[in-house]
Amino acid sequence: VETVTVRERMLAVMERLSRDEALEFDAIFFDGSGRAPSRAVLVTTFLAILELARLGALRLFQSLGELGAPQGPVHLRRGPDGAATWDERVSDYM
Repeated sequence: VETVTVRERMLAVMERLSRDEALEFDAIFFDGSGRAPSRAVLVTTFLAILELARLGALRLFQSLGELGAPQGPVHLRRGPDGAATWDERVSDYM
């Protein structure tokens, strides 16, 4: 049984966002090995993204189409506070 914590995945998401300005939502689930992530990694990563968004450490956004409706892939970007405070928020949370 694979044990994956939300905190571990929060740190992994923010590490990935420290290298890339923005990422497509589905790209954050893959580590580049070409293998599909386990169910545990998928679920904990999704929960980590939700918690990081709640903390303001990252933002979720999507382009708007001609009629103003969301269109295309969802993207993740670091929150406006930057790296100086997100890790403190995660530490306070856990």
